[in-house]
Amino acid sequence: MGYSPASESQILAAEQRIGKSLPPSLRTFYSVTNGWRTTGLCIYDILPVEEIDWLQVCD
Repeated sequence: MGYSPASESQILAAEQRIGKSLPPSLRTFYSVTNGWRTTGLCIYDILPVEEIDWLQVCD
């Protein structure tokens, strides 16, 4: 369901891109799996750390 872990440098690059520190729980999530695939009706995609950004940028 998940992907390989994100590296610390990937996480830091995302934080620099958005100008904010990620919450500790999200940093931990990305250090375990770099995103998540949709698996059914209740579990949705979580973008890889390289793709996260502010909604106004992504939209």
